[in-house]
Parts: sequence; C-alpha cells; structure tokens
Amino acid sequence: MCCVASICAVGCAAGEDLSDSGVVSGVDALFGCTVPPCDGPPLPPPVDRGPTPDPEPQPRLDMGPTPDPEPVNPDTCDAPGTRIDVCALCNVQGVPEMPESDVECPSIDCGGEEVYERVVEGEEEVCYVTRRTPLTGNCRALGECHDDPLTFCGEPMREEVVRYTPDPCLVVMGCQGAEPPLVEPAAPGAPCNGVGLCNVEGECTVSADCAGFILQGRSEFCEGGTEVDGSPYCEFYLEPGGDIDCNTFCLANNWRCARSWNDDGVCVRQNEESGCGQDYESHVCRCVPL
Repeated sequence: MCCVASICAVGCAAGEDLSDSGVVSGVDALFGCTVPPCDGPPLPPPVDRGPTPDPEPQPRLDMGPTPDPEPVNPDTCDAPGTRIDVCALCNVQGVPEMPESDVECPSIDCGGEEVYERVVEGEEEVCYVTRRTPLTGNCRALGECHDDPLTFCGEPMREEVVRYTPDPCLVVMGCQGAEPPLVEPAAPGAPCNGVGLCNVEGECTVSADCAGFILQGRSEFCEGGTEVDGSPYCEFYLEPGGDIDCNTFCLANNWRCARSWNDDGVCVRQNEESGCGQDYESHVCRCVPL
C-alpha cells in the first residue's frame, strides 16, 4: 500500500499542474495523462513521422508548354555546306536547308526543241519562237527533286525573236522549224534586185521598181529615182547597134518613155535631149510607169 502511494506521489510530482482550484492533475509532458485524476482520457504516445517533405512546385500557367528542341544530328550536319541528302545541305546554323538546284536531280524533258516560225505582219516580218521554259531550280522541297514536267516546264510560250522590214540588201536566213533566225546587212557589192549591187550604206543601186526590166546584150541599168510628181523613174543604157528606140524599150517592159538622150559613153548622157522615138546607135532612156 505504501509502494503504490509512493509511485503515485512521484508520478504526479513529475508533471504536477496546480490549477486555481488547487487540484493536482497527473499529466506527464511525454505520455499525457498517466495518473488519474486527469482532464479527459489518456493521450496516445506521439508518432515519429520523420521530416516533412517540401511541397511540390505548382506549374506556371503564364509560360505555356515548353517546346521540344529541334533535332540536330551532329554526325550528318556537322559543317556548313555538308550534303546530307538530295536537295538538302547544312546551313551555317547546322540545320538542313534546301538549295535551289542539285546536280543529283534527274533531268526533265520539257518537250523537245524550240520551234521557230516567220510571220508577215503588214510591211514587216517577225520571227517567233515557241518553247517551254523550265523553272530556275530543280529542287521541289527538302530532300525532293522536281520530277513532273507539267509543274517544272510550264506552259508553251510564244516569244518574238526579231522584227525587220524586208530589204534587198538585208540577208535573212533561218527562222523555220528548229533553225534560229539570222538577220544581218548584206556585204557591199552583193547582188540585189536582179541587176543591182548593195552599197556601203546597205542600199541597193537598183530599186525594186527597176529590177524587173529585161535587158539584152550589153545594156545596163544606170540609175533610179523619183520624178517631180512623185512617180519613180528608171534609166537604162541601150547597147550600141540596137534597132529599137526608147519608146519601144520602155513599152516592152510595161512602162513609157519620159526622156531620151544620145549617149556619150555607158550611162553618160549628151547635153541635149533627143526624142523618145529617135533611133540612135545607142541611147540612155528614162522610163516611168504607164
């Protein structure tokens, strides 16, 4: 009985708490209420749960999702200009880039040869060419070549190559089929209009009006020009010993005689005119249209 009292006295003394009423409460600082009377039931012993973990950080909603980094392959795109595939080269940032053209792309047939044609338009002639013009580059996308003629070659286009006015001292060749045109002045002295020659100015010494006259023997064309009334004229030297006068000569070529001279040498007139019907050994005749 004394032992129980002693234990009670010691336990209560360790955690005695004096209230205003003077009542002693047996509450131990570690184990709660151990000896009655106590305020309420005994408390369970504390549980050691270890250190409290830091709370997980909440995601920031204002930054958006983090983008995936672009794939970079250091084994294939390690230096600018490295060719990693058809139509794919490394740029200075180490990223594949499409060039305009690639020699490894297959060739594409754009429809054969160019086609030339010569067309008369009023008093001029025009040489046209029809062709399909390919694109400037044969790469279509990164790693892809153009392979469709419809998208690579485009529609056939007709273009003007050269335009000129026909002239007896202008050389025109080609402009037919696959042959391109050649248009250049004739060399001085080149024959023109049948009986004339091209001079250094690129003009024929015989006009087209005078080119159709029929000459016999040693007869020659002398000159051509324009009368006061604006009509053309053609002068010819008739060979010596001829039996025709200037009237006969001009009418034979569907023109008429306007003036006539007895000659003083080939294409050299005497000072005084003679009649168109006079028969001289040789003549210089001026013919005009009927």
